[in-house]
Amino acid sequence: MGSGGERAKPFGRRTWCTLGLLWGAYPLPARLVALAGVVIAADDVVEHAFGVWTPLDAFWRHVLFPVVSSL
Repeated sequence: MGSGGERAKPFGRRTWCTLGLLWGAYPLPARLVALAGVVIAADDVVEHAFGVWTPLDAFWRHVLFPVVSSL
């Protein structure tokens, strides 16, 4: 609570919106890998819970599976 109408920042310089508290110690590539994992997991949840084919399922079936199965 300062003078001059400043808004109080409850977490200091970094706010929760920037994920500084949670991800600040990790390098950007690690953050991107974690984000990709969350996106893939969410896609899998939608596909298994609702039986809906998603773009990642189509990508797996038409692109990745042929490559992996030919190894």
